[in-house]
Amino acid sequence: RLASGAAAISCRDPEAVHDQRGAARRLTSVLRCLGPLLREKRSEALLAELDWFTTTLGRARDAEVVRDQVALRLEQLEVEHAEALMTHATTDADTQLRRIGRLYRSRRYRALVDQLGHLGAHLWKRRLTVDDPAVARRLEWTVQRARAAQAQAFPAPDAQVGELHRLRRRLKDMRYAAQAAAEADPTGAATQAFGDI
Repeated sequence: RLASGAAAISCRDPEAVHDQRGAARRLTSVLRCLGPLLREKRSEALLAELDWFTTTLGRARDAEVVRDQVALRLEQLEVEHAEALMTHATTDADTQLRRIGRLYRSRRYRALVDQLGHLGAHLWKRRLTVDDPAVARRLEWTVQRARAAQAQAFPAPDAQVGELHRLRRRLKDMRYAAQAAAEADPTGAATQAFGDI
């Protein structure tokens, strides 16, 4: 999915940046979940590149959201200088999209895609299957982290935004790990265990 991002962006697909960022974040989450089972230097290098990629996409996505929110608010209100505000928001979003275009043409992006193409062969410390107990322990680790975040956020009636955000991220990590296990082995024990959650 990350390798097809350039085409989606060049077609001006309105969800392209969001989808690409989501795919990179899912992969990052799974790599962090499986971290102890991976070759440290290679996984850290890949995580650093994915961080660069998601940060760059994040700026573009933020600019898109600001532009869309400004447009929505300007429709609802009679705001002085509305055209200038909209022009500024649109210019910023367009600037960020041009940066994304340069990102997809960069050697660094091509190297990232190449790394992803060789992911399976070079990243693991040893040969594993989805049903390996080590994988199951890492998947269970995501569940424990989500439960700990839930315990911090609830039942406090005044849960802080940071606690709720942490819970949301932990639940997403757990979901991404479950999805990765299901894609790797739909009938495996790890997949079935997540089906109960």
